[in-house]
Amino acid sequence: VHSGVIGWLLSSKCQAFTIAEQSNILNSLFGIQNGTTYKTIEPCLEYDHIDIYIKTKDANGNDEEWIIENKVKSSQGDNQLSNYQNNTNINGANAHFMLLTLIDETPKVSNWKNKKYSDLYTILRNQSRGGRNAAHCAIIDEYIKTIEQLSNLVNDFIANPQDYPNVF
Repeated sequence: VHSGVIGWLLSSKCQAFTIAEQSNILNSLFGIQNGTTYKTIEPCLEYDHIDIYIKTKDANGNDEEWIIENKVKSSQGDNQLSNYQNNTNINGANAHFMLLTLIDETPKVSNWKNKKYSDLYTILRNQSRGGRNAAHCAIIDEYIKTIEQLSNLVNDFIANPQDYPNVF
């Protein structure tokens, strides 16, 4: 569900954000300051087992690839990140890699960045919405509330595990 929502909100089908706002979200997720506004952003789910694969094109026609491995429940699998990075369909020179997790988890491969769902919450909460579709904005608002609640619950669990005797 999370991969689907993230893919949708970065797609042309989502009318809550302009392409400039979607570009800002993507750049912010990957820690890129003053990033490019892309001409196109094309997300694809489960591309060669990659949770979220995104291809962008800038105004000069340059392509970049963005790989997001989304781990809500489990940690990284053996060699999973390096397999994605070494995928012959990915252009490593123009590729960005990110592990999206509930908790701080250092990626097993050095050039991968880690972001937490609480970071995604902050990025989305602070992003203006120039889109005109009220229904799409409402969906984004509900998703922001959902990841806020999820992040708060994880933080409470970490701080007070004794309050959750039936977890795992």
